[in-house]
Amino acid sequence: MKNPLSVLLFCFGKFLFLSSLQSLGQDRISGQVINKSNKSIQDVSVILFSKTDGHVLKTSITNADGYFEISSDHLLNNDLKFTHLNYDERIIHLDTEALKNGIITVLLDEASRRNLKEVQVTTRKQLIERKIDRTIFNVENSIAVIGGDAMDALSKAPGVRVGSNNSISIIGKNTIKVLINDKLIRLSGDDLVNYLKSIPAADLSRIEVITNPPSKYDAEGNSGLINIVTRKVKREGFYGNVRMNFIKTVYQSENGGVSFSYVKDRMTLTGGINGNHNRTYSTNTKRTFYPEQLWDESANKIRKNRSISGSIGLDYKINSKQLIGFQYNASFPGNDDKASSLTTVGSHEKLKPDSLITTNSLTSSRIQNHSFNIHHEIEIDTAGKGVFTDADYFYYTKGSNGIYSSYTQNDAMSDPAHMSGALNQTPQKIKLMSAQTEFRYPVRNYKLSWGAKISMIRNNSNSNFYIENADTLLLDTSRTFKFRYKENTEALFFSGNRSFGKLEVQLGLRAEYTQINGVSETYNQENEAFYLKIFPTAYFLYRFDDEQSLSLTYGRRISRPEYSRLNPFRYYSSPYSYSEGNPYLLPSYSNNFEISHNYKDLVTSQGFVSILYNGFDQIGIPDKNTNIIGIVQRNFLKVTSCGINETINTTYSSWLESYHEISVYYNSAVSSNINTPKKVDGWGAYLSTSNTITFNKKKTILGSADFWFQFPEISGVDKVESYYSLDLGLKLLLLHKKLTVIINGTDLLKTNKVYFGSITNSIVQNYGGYSGARSVRLSFSYKFGAAIKSQRKKNSVSNDSEKKRI
Repeated sequence: MKNPLSVLLFCFGKFLFLSSLQSLGQDRISGQVINKSNKSIQDVSVILFSKTDGHVLKTSITNADGYFEISSDHLLNNDLKFTHLNYDERIIHLDTEALKNGIITVLLDEASRRNLKEVQVTTRKQLIERKIDRTIFNVENSIAVIGGDAMDALSKAPGVRVGSNNSISIIGKNTIKVLINDKLIRLSGDDLVNYLKSIPAADLSRIEVITNPPSKYDAEGNSGLINIVTRKVKREGFYGNVRMNFIKTVYQSENGGVSFSYVKDRMTLTGGINGNHNRTYSTNTKRTFYPEQLWDESANKIRKNRSISGSIGLDYKINSKQLIGFQYNASFPGNDDKASSLTTVGSHEKLKPDSLITTNSLTSSRIQNHSFNIHHEIEIDTAGKGVFTDADYFYYTKGSNGIYSSYTQNDAMSDPAHMSGALNQTPQKIKLMSAQTEFRYPVRNYKLSWGAKISMIRNNSNSNFYIENADTLLLDTSRTFKFRYKENTEALFFSGNRSFGKLEVQLGLRAEYTQINGVSETYNQENEAFYLKIFPTAYFLYRFDDEQSLSLTYGRRISRPEYSRLNPFRYYSSPYSYSEGNPYLLPSYSNNFEISHNYKDLVTSQGFVSILYNGFDQIGIPDKNTNIIGIVQRNFLKVTSCGINETINTTYSSWLESYHEISVYYNSAVSSNINTPKKVDGWGAYLSTSNTITFNKKKTILGSADFWFQFPEISGVDKVESYYSLDLGLKLLLLHKKLTVIINGTDLLKTNKVYFGSITNSIVQNYGGYSGARSVRLSFSYKFGAAIKSQRKKNSVSNDSEKKRI
């Protein structure tokens, strides 16, 4: 592509031209419903009916911001009716003048108390809704998450997997990113889990599962997004939640925290602090079949984890059209890992080994993680026009010390010459700065948005390697390195949405220009890369009626190598194993297609195809002469994945809510590296069932029974065996549902064990491990707080009339 920028401009122009040709199609009217205080009204029923016979033609409902939209061939000379429990009904006649701009603002008057008593609310949102670019799980309508937290809600969201070790993933995606109210949460691992557990499910409005992110989001990674949208606090007051968890695996662990929110006038203040003390035990095995020898290794590791994390955020409404706010997150985890391994070396025929290799290691790491976000929102008008700006700063430091010793025995006798020890220190600092501005501009029948983003990454990584010699430590300069990495990315994005009758179309385009510079001071080596890439997205949603819809999506993605993969230094974890990066690694690209059919938001059938080019991964290459395994980074993969996914959401009765899922897929990995098989392919499958049982009418005693099974599959060039898990739980809501007590048993059958194998350099390697997933967790959570009672008198505010003009 000689001139990508010209292609970008051409595609923008082509989209606008083709869309303009469709402007003569089906009419659409949209707008916002407000009250006399100029505040938006949610859940207003909007009904289009015939002026002549009163027949209902189309219905809609306003969202959290009071917006609605109706598309129909029969808008002209018919009527729109607006109804709400707390407001008087209003009817608007749609003549030529009303339809001229396609956007209206509707003012509703509050209903009298006498009329309110005569009305009962009988409608509620569906549990699962399908939008053109995402699936929405309405948390407030699920009995399964009553008394739970955000992690509990995620485990019930369609297409989301929460593993026994609290890992979060989306079906068919390698990684995921979590956002809160469209703001990226830069936490991972236990810190992310603890943060999500600090958010009560009662504070959540919905969870948006985005398998193919639109153009406004980064094109990085074959990853999905999970956007957690919280409820808008309508009552002024101080609210909080305190919690404590006790977990029993092989060892006992504890964690807990407190969170709060304070709402007063135009200000919303939120915050919290979490503490964590974990002790876990895991085991691993590795068998390497050399031509003349079998190396059989078994290892175990005890990890002690202590961390403290906190967050604070403030949003302030400058006026009815502007909001400014900030969010700060910090975490300070520390890990102490004590590991030991025993490797037996012998021939394939002999039962008695020729030698034994014992390796012990102790690794200690301390991390500081700081994330700061500032955001500003401007709503230009009630039709949805606005400017949204975010700026982020992320700072990460890690200090790590690793000590290991290796001891070799031959013929049951120790040989001092085969004893070795070392100390490895690896300090690291990472800074990330980014800023993004998005413009939203609906005009007539189009919803347009565009914007720009800039991001900068700075990474400094060092390693000081010392070897033990006569009870002293000597710096080994051959294993000591300094590596600096810089990455700048500038992006432009555009998105347009329009409905043509029952068909809704959304097209997007994103351009990213990336500059990379990596410097190895150890090797006096500098590597640079510059590239401009285009990433289109397309979404089509056809609604047959109110019960059925069909969608088709496409997106192109990029996966850039992590900077640790680019560091050329060779790091030895033992005398027989090392790993090294590759400064010449290139990004991989993927094309992703999805087609989905939805019936009554109860049954969703999905098919997907993903093709990844120039994929990179690590390869463990055993040396037949030295028996040393080198783990290296290479671009060598073309991976094709396709499959179908079926999800069923059912409520059999008032006491049982169930969610079932089954996926069948085919993975094919074609390798261009001579050390690996040319092609590895095969079928895989996954099934799960999640059930919530309500034992009483007050819904204060709830039970859960979850089971999932992962069939054998292909992952990269590895063949993975099957594994599964059974989880049971009981939830009690006490003290007027302020106190929640939960007991959960995870992986009760101890079957969540992963085994896989591969062939590299014609040598078979088999791996296995168990992360200690079987556990029993006892949790306590208590809600507190109250609304602030207003002390104002009716005539005590001198500027009341001026406020109403805002």
